Amino acid sequence: MHRKFLFLTLLAIAPLGRLTGAEAASPAALTQIIEGAQKEGTVNVMLRSGFNQRSMDRLRKEIREKFRVDLDIKFSPTGSMPKQLSDAIMEYKLGAPPTYDLMNFSSHIVEGNAAGVFERVDWRPLLLEGTNPEVVMDLPETKGAIVYFNGHQGMIYSVYLKMAQDKGMPAAWQSIEFSEVQNFSLSVRKGAKHPNAAKLVALYLASPQGAKFTLEESLAGNMYYPGNYEHDIAMQDKKQGIREAFPEKDPKIIKFVLSEESDRLEKEIKLILAGAAKR
Repeated sequence: MHRKFLFLTLLAIAPLGRLTGAEAASPAALTQIIEGAQKEGTVNVMLRSGFNQRSMDRLRKEIREKFRVDLDIKFSPTGSMPKQLSDAIMEYKLGAPPTYDLMNFSSHIVEGNAAGVFERVDWRPLLLEGTNPEVVMDLPETKGAIVYFNGHQGMIYSVYLKMAQDKGMPAAWQSIEFSEVQNFSLSVRKGAKHPNAAKLVALYLASPQGAKFTLEESLAGNMYYPGNYEHDIAMQDKKQGIREAFPEKDPKIIKFVLSEESDRLEKEIKLILAGAAKR
């Protein structure tokens, strides 16, 4: 799925996301989520593979300190996103209880929403103080997803640049002509066993505190908050006048990706690549 998005970003370039202030959460709405999470007491999450059980212990502690909710966070790392989505769609079609309450995806949320797998959560009234509203994905095809880290795409993923720099290698990022940004977002499964706990975890991870946690525990940055390499790249692009493309935020690209023509194009690309690999 992401290959199609990567290819089609050449067709349309979205403007740089606004780095604006937060919208205040609705106290009553957020209180209801917190109280519901307290009753549920546990949550099953599929998150970035860079996390581990120690990370979840820290996340549990931070959520407990902030909301006075002690959640037993059952964690599974993201593997193959297409496979994870296929499994989720199969569960939904069979009427089986979702394996995960909260799932991590990139462009696959478009297909998931089309299949009816995810709850269309209205995140804006729930955002925690200081949360950048740009983390909310609210196109009809992506509504219900909330971003908790990004990845600028180039010759390498930007996280590998961070890893190289941390090892002392002389490396730097330079976008050329335009820069594609992949959003990694969280979506609550429709019919989740622990929907309130899932929403609370997602809201925290999308907040400034959650961005700090994600960076420190898995090296993944978030361009919507300062103090990390993804934000630095975004500011560098802005200074140099380089536009950044957000495939999941461009209606024209999304419409094409869901079309039969897009499926045909992807098959042709696979055949071409398969032929090149045999040479």
